[in-house]
Amino acid sequence: MPELSICIITRNDAECLKKCLCSIKDAFGKNYERIELVVMDIGLTADAILIARNYTKKIYCTSFSGNFSTIKNFCIKKASCDNILFLNVNEYLKYISDRDFDTLVKNINTYRYSLGRIDLYTNYIEDNRRMQFPEKVPRIFNRNFYSFRGKSKEKLVAKTVDGKKYGTSAVWDAPLRADLDSSGLINPVRRFSMKRLLIVTVEREPETPLRYYELGKTEYNFQKYLEAYKYMARSISLMPEKDYKKIDYLEDALITYCYSALKISKAADALDIVYDFENVLPKIQESADFIFVKGLLLMNCTKFDEATETFVAATKLKKTHVVGTNSFMAWHNAGVICEVTGKYEEAAEYYKKCGDYTPAIEGLERIKKS
Repeated sequence: MPELSICIITRNDAECLKKCLCSIKDAFGKNYERIELVVMDIGLTADAILIARNYTKKIYCTSFSGNFSTIKNFCIKKASCDNILFLNVNEYLKYISDRDFDTLVKNINTYRYSLGRIDLYTNYIEDNRRMQFPEKVPRIFNRNFYSFRGKSKEKLVAKTVDGKKYGTSAVWDAPLRADLDSSGLINPVRRFSMKRLLIVTVEREPETPLRYYELGKTEYNFQKYLEAYKYMARSISLMPEKDYKKIDYLEDALITYCYSALKISKAADALDIVYDFENVLPKIQESADFIFVKGLLLMNCTKFDEATETFVAATKLKKTHVVGTNSFMAWHNAGVICEVTGKYEEAAEYYKKCGDYTPAIEGLERIKKS
């Protein structure tokens, strides 16, 4: 009897599926026999089925109904074990030691009424630089107490059995990491289908900040910055001020809005929004990601002194999602400002703080030649 069932949905993603399944086998090593894999193919593709057969006998096929929650709940019902880890097909597990695996199983059984979070690192390219976005996402649960709900944005929700709600709002952190490769998302067919699904949802249901946030993120991921800017602006405008502290995606919505604004030369407009939210939501100033993008806006509005102070302030903050916003990227931008304003000694000091960050090394070389 397996101690953990790993469920995966695939749809026209044969290569991603192969990489995902291989990563799982490598991650668990000799503990691979203690888990089972359940693969649900909704693309009805022979390639995916052939690949999955090399790793598991639990392979199921069905057509896509337009509701991912229904498909995911169907998938977890096919598992032999109540303990579920749900992975997306483009997420690849990293190695887990024997000790951590034992801890994982123990915690699943101990905290069966709560959700377990894994460390998910999204890898992507921005401005020709490889970036990482780390976050903790709930993916581990007991299927007796949780199920998926929602059509386009599926969420794990506590079940109610005989009038009693068993699941809790508590979470626990699992000793498990996965890397998400977002490069494969730059696909016109997939982009259209994802966007169309979200637009149809908006058309059928009342306007909500979440729907426009999802549209904005989709457009931003596919480098459609004007559309992303408009959708994020709409999302933010629909958020009641009294609910700001309750909206868990507010910070990301603001940051995505700001980056979109930078791409379409609307830094001044975005800076006004930043100032407004600093007044009504002071806690957001603890986020290095938010302070960093504020520095970029100030920099683009030629407020160089304030921008430099802001970048330096970002390096003093611990809370960050994007690697570098509280370290080498912030120091580099402070250096760039000093360099272009003729403060070469200060620029060199900032560049030196960046370590082996290539743009900073190039900056030091420029200063030496000037």
